[in-house]
Amino acid sequence: MDKYLKEYLEYLSVQKNYSRYTTLNYSEDIMAFINYCRKNNIDYLMVDYSQAKKYLVNLYDVEKEKATTVSRKISSIRSFYK
Repeated sequence: MDKYLKEYLEYLSVQKNYSRYTTLNYSEDIMAFINYCRKNNIDYLMVDYSQAKKYLVNLYDVEKEKATTVSRKISSIRSFYK
């Protein structure tokens, strides 16, 4: 697991007091994004708008995710980058 992700998940569980399941869902959403970036030779720490948009298009068109699932993933990823 990436060190930044590990630190973020620890922050969620310790500082924010999120449940284990909430933290797990955040982890899965963010890891899916990181894996997408790695697969497409994108530095996930330096993602720009167009690259993020391509990820969203991938979720809708390739993975056929529902809008509610994509919204949750956006929320997880956005909070990771704050």
